[in-house]
Amino acid sequence: GKKTVLSARGGTERNIADSGAPIRDKDSNIQGVGLVFRDVTDKLRLEEEVRKAQKLESVGILAGGIAHDFNNVLTAILGNVGLAKLSAEPNSKALARLEAAETAAERAADLTHQLLTFAKGGAPVKKAVSLVGLIQDSVALSLTGSNVGCEVHADEDLWPVDADPGQMNQVFNNLIINAAQAMPEGGLVDIRATTDTID
Repeated sequence: GKKTVLSARGGTERNIADSGAPIRDKDSNIQGVGLVFRDVTDKLRLEEEVRKAQKLESVGILAGGIAHDFNNVLTAILGNVGLAKLSAEPNSKALARLEAAETAAERAADLTHQLLTFAKGGAPVKKAVSLVGLIQDSVALSLTGSNVGCEVHADEDLWPVDADPGQMNQVFNNLIINAAQAMPEGGLVDIRATTDTID
């Protein structure tokens, strides 16, 4: 049979599968036709949900594979940076650059962790973290080499938050980078962190 859409007066649409068969008399002459209509709306919706789940699973497997390979590359990068730091003079510009590269690679490792979390269908790994520390790390990473400065003002009694540090870093990085890109001639990013109670 074929599928068609039945529209009710209220505007509701239902997917209908219909089929027909001839009604014959004893001499096999066609006397009429028997029609059967079936509401397959829920069946089609379930099939669509299954297709979506299969696509998401495929994306998850792909993301997991990429994250795993990328993690191996980052391990090699971090290993070489660590060895290079041993050869750098203390308090030198080279050492500072290597430490910045190490921090960036560690942030990238956090992103691969998020990809692996998504691939496994797991929840973010939350723990009590200091937002000030995360913000300062993001500022150092996102504004290095730019003509944009930043000031961070935080309450001394700022509460810690229960969050996934990797995901929070990603949020802060994106916000700070967007702010810097909005000031191509240079400027100052002013970040303020306070504890507030929301009803």
